[in-house]
Amino acid sequence: MKALVYVTAFAPDDGEMLTDLFFRTEPHPQAPQLAPDGANLLWLPDDAFPEAFAQNASAEDLTVLMAVQRPLRFSCMTVPTAGPVLWKKVPSWYLVAEHDHMIVPATQRFMAERMKANIKSHPVDHTPIVTAPGPVVDIIREAVQSVAGK
Repeated sequence: MKALVYVTAFAPDDGEMLTDLFFRTEPHPQAPQLAPDGANLLWLPDDAFPEAFAQNASAEDLTVLMAVQRPLRFSCMTVPTAGPVLWKKVPSWYLVAEHDHMIVPATQRFMAERMKANIKSHPVDHTPIVTAPGPVVDIIREAVQSVAGK
């Protein structure tokens, strides 16, 4: 592994839980209230997709995103990471999504700065790979070019 690229993602430190990061600041007002179901899984409600998850997506893309949603096991949010975390050893890049309603941009910047990542910021939602792939491709290319031949 020569480089890491984080795109609107959590980047926990050793021993940190995702809830530590998620609740580090106030959630975005349009972030959905999530609660585990009977199987301890977190699912996004359908109305969260156009309001918080992929507000820049087309109706067709929203339909696909809702149809292929994979739940998150609630315990993934509350179990501390077991280190060592790779971003401490590998050059990292982070795409901050300025219009993200799921992971607020301030939390993204906190993680990216703590990682000493190469930070790019764009006015995109939580799903730029779907709604604005250009910045995602650009940051991946930058990372690849930076470590090529090393």
